[in-house]
Parts: sequence; C-alpha cells; structure tokens
Amino acid sequence: MEASDILKAREERIKIIKKDIDKYQIISVHANIAGMNKNTKEAYFLVNHFSKLIDNLNPCMQVVKESDDGIYKLFYFNKDKNLKEECVKIEENDNLGRFIDLDVFYNSDKSESRGTLRKCFICNEPAFVCARLKRHSDSEINGYIKINVLNYMHNIITEYTNVAILKELDLEPKFGLVCKNFKSSHKDMNYDLMIKAKNAIVGEFYSFFELAYLNDDIEYIKKEMRHIGASLETKMLIATSNINAYKGLIFNLGILLCALGLKLKSNTDLSIFEYVEILSKGICDELKEGSDTFGKIAYQKYGILGARGEAESGFVHLQDCMNIYNFEDDLMDALIYLIINIEDTTLLKRCGSIEKYNFIKNEFKENKNHDYLNDLCLKENLSFGGAADLLILACFLKEINKIFELGI
Repeated sequence: MEASDILKAREERIKIIKKDIDKYQIISVHANIAGMNKNTKEAYFLVNHFSKLIDNLNPCMQVVKESDDGIYKLFYFNKDKNLKEECVKIEENDNLGRFIDLDVFYNSDKSESRGTLRKCFICNEPAFVCARLKRHSDSEINGYIKINVLNYMHNIITEYTNVAILKELDLEPKFGLVCKNFKSSHKDMNYDLMIKAKNAIVGEFYSFFELAYLNDDIEYIKKEMRHIGASLETKMLIATSNINAYKGLIFNLGILLCALGLKLKSNTDLSIFEYVEILSKGICDELKEGSDTFGKIAYQKYGILGARGEAESGFVHLQDCMNIYNFEDDLMDALIYLIINIEDTTLLKRCGSIEKYNFIKNEFKENKNHDYLNDLCLKENLSFGGAADLLILACFLKEINKIFELGI
C-alpha cells in the first residue's frame, strides 16, 4: 500500500460526510494507528469500543466502512446536540481515549476544533510536533497501543468477572446453592471458601481473552483453552483444599472470553454467541465415548448434554434469559428461568434419577413460592451449579455489553 492510497481513502471519507452534512451532524470514529497497515486488530477493537459509547448518544443512523486508511464508523445525529463537548469528554475520560479520533462535523466538511491541542500518548509533547518530527517509529506507536489495549482488557475482565461472581454469590437464599447467611446443600462449602476460590482465579480469566485476541488459528485456540482451564482448576483446588467450587464456571466463562477476544479484534457481523458456537463445535462428541465422567453417563443414558450442549448451542438459553430479564431487579427470576430451561448435570447427579430431575424442574416451573422451593431443595440436598454458572455469565455480559458492541 502507498501513502497515496491512504490519502485517497481520507478524501473519500470526507466526500461521504460532505454528502449529508447539510442534513445531519456527523461523528467520525477512527483509530490512530501508525504506518501503512491501518486495519489492525487494535483498530477494530478501538472503533468497536468507542462506537458503542457514541451509539449511547442515540444517533439517527450509522455507517461502517473499511478503507486503506483503516476501519471507521460514521454516526448521524439531528442538529440539536453539543456533540463535540461529549466527544472530548469521552476522549479525555476513557483510558483508551488517546488512541481514537472522534471528529465532529457540523455544517462543514472540516471537523470542529476541540479547543486544546492533543498530547502525544508516548512522550506527552504536542502530538502534531511529534508527528511532524517523526519522533516515534510506527512499531513503537502501535506497540504502545497494543499494550494499553491488553492492559485495559485485563482490568475490565477482572473487574467485571469479580462483580458477576459476587452478584450470584450474594443472591440469597437460592435453592441449595452456597449463600452467605443461609444454609446450602453443599456441606463441604461455605461463603468464605467460595471467596477464596474466586480470589484464586478471578485475575486469571483474562488469559482466555488474550489467547483468542492474539491468535487466529481456531483449532490452536481450542486446544490451548483446555490448558488454561486446567491451570485455573489447579489454582482453585489449591485455594479450596481440593474442593470444586468453580470448575463449571471456568469451562463456561473460558469459552465466552475466548469468543470475546475473537469478536473484538475483527469487523464481522457475527455476535459473541456465534463465536461461542464456533469454538464449541463438536464438543459434545466427546460424550459418546467412555463412561469416566458423570457428564458422559448422563448423555449416554438420558441424552442430557449439560454444559457442553449449552456451549455448543451458543448459550441459547442464556441469550433468551438476557432478553427477558434486566439483572438488576430480577436476578432471582433470571436464576429460576435458567434452572427450568437448561440441562444441568449437577442437578441430575444430586437427584439420582431422571424422574426426580424432571419433577424438580416442573416444581420450579409451576410453583412461585420461593420459600417452598428453597426448603424443598435443602430437604432433598439439591443444587443447581449449571444455572449458577450461566447466571454469572449473564451478569458479566450485561456489564461488558455497555462498552462494546457484541451483537446481542
């Protein structure tokens, strides 16, 4: 690619903007990527992130374009908002705002001035001076952006995973699942042990995202996912003296975070759930051979696919649950929805028979008395680990979807 190709692409973007500037106020979202290759994974990531924030301002419409100057999005607004002030706030308050241009066009094909000069994100000198003098190499600039993107995601994933786990854990009483102030069906677990397990692994979940973000070979990602999962399981078991607190969550959230890595580094119409399907394709085939796990026995005897089936479907029941509930006021109802609808081998194992398993699910479907259902589960020593895991995923996705466009 030549520099002239990039200039032509910029001119074409201005032509598109100029065509509608008399009717709309337009925001252009474009990443500050150095060098000839503007369509990097960081460019897609940054445009995705900041487009979600601009979309929260309620545009009339939006257009996405790929060009030799990199991917960009145009957002069209009615001419009654102070958009430049909003964009400057986003650029200055977001940790990644230094790496994006949010240009506002109002009655002119020249972008509005932000009023202050932007600083170079490497040396903090005026950015235009560094650009003119070529103080920093393309690799230095792009490497700095990449490191900051990955650090940002490490912090976000750790924070939102921690919040999601605590939302589920602090919900009570919840039908035999571990609570802080109520009895559970888990005689070997309590609230403090679950906190220990969480603390041992919550900062490690980012490894799943990083794996998929940095690699393009799906088969390699699927293989390495297992290694990362095994490592997290070991850390969890060490923290809990060999008690399984979050093995199911490691499986489910691991797949989801790999899907997130694939989604955010590319410009496709695929949703995060469709990436989950891609990563989980064929995972249920392993249930057909051998009988060394309860999951295999459950499938071979009753056709129940459990967590593998939920993942291979792209978490279809989780999707439905998220469309119904807001996860602020109705978290308990969301949990009950998952209890009723997903295939949960944890419940089947504790029930001991398919008849009792179906009976319990029907009780949750027909009976709205939470006290009765909670007493029933404690009496019968029941628990719903699969539903709890997916509730955590839903809480995580509700948060992450506020800052990224995930197609959900």
